Amino acid sequence: MKHVMICGSFDVLRVEDIELFKGVKAFGDYLIVGLEGDVFGNCQREAAHRKAILETIRFVDEVVIYDALAELEVLVETLQIDEVIGSRNQGVMVDGVKGKSEFS
Repeated sequence: MKHVMICGSFDVLRVEDIELFKGVKAFGDYLIVGLEGDVFGNCQREAAHRKAILETIRFVDEVVIYDALAELEVLVETLQIDEVIGSRNQGVMVDGVKGKSEFS
């Protein structure tokens, strides 16, 4: 099973975000959303609230919250992520994992 991940804050979800998840999911069998935690300080809603919303999206298989890039790197290794795909707003590059800046 191929695990893919996309990361971001996803504070205000839009239709384009749902299409983004659908497109990223096409790269693998299991989509994990890496959600920026509250420490990043750039969101109107708390991470737990955003996580609950993301978990209802059918293309999303799992949501994990991270509070530092070092923590994200550990999650990628622990969850055996095959590919990290950056969102429109952020290119995510994690050591040892092939990354893409867009999905199309």
